[in-house]
Amino acid sequence: MTRPCLCDNVELGKPYDASKHCRHCWNYHHSPTFRKAWGGPPLLDKQYDGLIQQMQSQGISVQIGVKMPEPVPVEEGPGWFKELVEQAKEEITAKQEVQKPEESKGPSLFKKAINFGGALVKHAWHGMPQSAPEEQKRRVSLCLACEHLMPSNGTCGKCGCVCAWKASWSDQKCPVGKW
Repeated sequence: MTRPCLCDNVELGKPYDASKHCRHCWNYHHSPTFRKAWGGPPLLDKQYDGLIQQMQSQGISVQIGVKMPEPVPVEEGPGWFKELVEQAKEEITAKQEVQKPEESKGPSLFKKAINFGGALVKHAWHGMPQSAPEEQKRRVSLCLACEHLMPSNGTCGKCGCVCAWKASWSDQKCPVGKW
């Protein structure tokens, strides 16, 4: 893949500023991942060490080359999450008895892929921010009480996303405006 922009409207070693910088060129000059993906030579550590230190001094979390953690099984997760899962199982069982088959379809597989892909791109673009545990708990509890919850697989009946994932991403919104 080739570099999408060559304007070089960027200040090396400075945090990204949408009013001053080209996002593509900033990523090319500051991110080893983008530089590699766009066929550029590897960045030297010295080229972005100053930027990392500056961003960290401003309280911005910077993680370069860090692998995402593996999902934690419910049994090993925090206690409040285990309680929510147990509560959800009870509510899911109750909803399955009441819910009509035609209501449990949700969006088509294609629509789910489009919705989740869009949410994932937005989440990655914003740096993959995670919600605080209290906010995750609040969001998940709203999802569990929602009439659009798909109890068989824990997905949203409106957008098709996995409720627990989407609720943990701080940059995401509920498709019906509940959080």
